[in-house]
Amino acid sequence: MIDTRGKLYQRIGEVRIQREDWEEAIKALKSALDKGGLQNPGQVKLLLGIAYFSLKKNGEAKAWFIKASEHQQTREQAERWITHLTTQT
Repeated sequence: MIDTRGKLYQRIGEVRIQREDWEEAIKALKSALDKGGLQNPGQVKLLLGIAYFSLKKNGEAKAWFIKASEHQQTREQAERWITHLTTQT
């Protein structure tokens, strides 16, 4: 049987982001990574970067964007965020 708990926590994190509930989004998305079974873990890392950016925690945001850039599916978006952070500071 495939463990889908990571996907469930990812979905919860996405909903929290839509509601701009950044702290709860971070908790859910980190749980998604911990649980595993994700088709695209880079997307979760990208969302973590966005949540931290929204909380004005740019150092943590950049760290998650760098992790997201290590995945082919999210590399381009993550690199744009990194550039945005770099030019903003």
